[in-house]
Amino acid sequence: MNFDLVSKLLFPAPSSSYGVDSFEGELLWVPRDIKPEGALPPDCIPCLFLPCHTARFLVFYLHSNAEDLGKCYTFCANVREQFQVHVFAVEYPGYGICPGDICNEVSVLDNVRVCLRFVLEELQRPLDSILVLGRSIGCGPAIALATEHKIGGLVLISPMLSLKELFSDNFGPLAYCIQERFPNKTRMLLVESPLLVVHGQQDKIIPNRHGVELYNVCRSRKLLVCPKDMGHNSNLLADVSYLVLPMLQFFALPDYCFEDLVIPAWATDKTRSPFYTGPRAPAVALKRPGPLRLDAHGSLQCPLKRELVEQQVVYREEPVQVSASGTAGGSNNTQGKERPAPSLLKKTGREPPERQERSASRSRLRAISGFEMKGGGAVSVPASRKDILRLMTPSDCTQMVKELKHKLSTASL
Repeated sequence: MNFDLVSKLLFPAPSSSYGVDSFEGELLWVPRDIKPEGALPPDCIPCLFLPCHTARFLVFYLHSNAEDLGKCYTFCANVREQFQVHVFAVEYPGYGICPGDICNEVSVLDNVRVCLRFVLEELQRPLDSILVLGRSIGCGPAIALATEHKIGGLVLISPMLSLKELFSDNFGPLAYCIQERFPNKTRMLLVESPLLVVHGQQDKIIPNRHGVELYNVCRSRKLLVCPKDMGHNSNLLADVSYLVLPMLQFFALPDYCFEDLVIPAWATDKTRSPFYTGPRAPAVALKRPGPLRLDAHGSLQCPLKRELVEQQVVYREEPVQVSASGTAGGSNNTQGKERPAPSLLKKTGREPPERQERSASRSRLRAISGFEMKGGGAVSVPASRKDILRLMTPSDCTQMVKELKHKLSTASL
C-alpha cells in the first residue's frame, strides 16, 4: 500500500473519544448499500443523529479533521437546541469507531454520499429541508454535495479555496507539486443553493481571504460573516454573532414540520459495528422490527420491545370468588380465560405526560367539587379536607378565598 503523506496531514485521526455503547439511541450504523440484509460490520458507517420534535430542517454536519463524533457531540446538541433542527453528523473512515484504513478525500466523500442517501431514502427528508454544514476540512465534501444536489442551504465555517491555495500560503511554489484534492473554488461555480460563509479574521490556519473569495465566486443567494476576533478553532457558540444570529436570519430558523420522523430500528443495532464485543443475539422467529418513531417529546419509541413484552407476558383472570349469598364477585364467563397482556405503559405504571396531567386535573376536581365524572355523568363522592388542601393549586386557593369573602359579605347584609 502506497504511503500518502498529504492525506496523513489532512486527516490526522485523533484517538477515539467514544465507543459502541456511547450515545444510546443516537448512534446509527448505516450500511453502504442502505440495505440491512446481509450488511457486514466493516461496511457500516457510524453516524450521530439527534432528532428534534416537529423540526423541519435537518443540519447535515461534516466535522473538522481534528475531531470525531464524540468530540463534536456537544456542538451538535447545542445546534439542535439553538435552531430547533435535527442534526445528523457523519464519521470519516478511520475516525472514532468507523471502519476503514485509508482516509482521504475519496473515502470521506463516499461516506458522506452514503449517509446523505440514508437521510433522503430512510429518514425521508426532502432536499430543500437539508442544511449541509461543513467546518474546516469538512467544507470540501460539503461543497461537493452542494454541486450534486440542490439542498436547502450550504454553511461553510473556515473553508479553503483549494488544497493548492492553502499549501501555497504555507510552502510557496512547492504547493504546485501536490495533486489537488478539494477544488472548492471551481466547484463553487456550480452551487445553486443559498450559501452562508463564516470565516474569522484571526484565522491563522486558513486565512480569511479563502472564505471571502469563495463568497465572491458564488452566484446564488449568499451571506458573508467575518468576525474580527474569531480564530480557526474558536467556539462558534461563544458569541451569537459568529453563527447563531446569521443562521437564524439567513435561513429563517426555526421552522416546523408535523410529519412523523421514522427511524429504521435496524439502524440503531450496535452489533453492526466491528468494534462490538458483546454477545450477539441468536436469530428468532419474530416479525421484522418495526420503525422507531418519535413521541411527543422527541424520544424514541421501539414497537419491537413493546411487542415482545405483550407476546411473552400472559395474564390469567383470578378465580371468581363466590360470596356467602351465592353471588359471584365477577363475571363467570371470564373464569380461567387468557387475556392479552396490558400495554407497556400500564405494566410499568408510566403514562404519557398528557394523561398524567388529565389524571391530576380529574383528581383535583374530584377533591374540590366532591364530584367525579363516570360514564359521561357526575357521581357524588366524598372528599376529605386533607385531599382538598393537598391537591389545590395556588389559583384554586385564590378563587376559594374570593368565594368565601363574597359569601361573608352577602351573609352580613
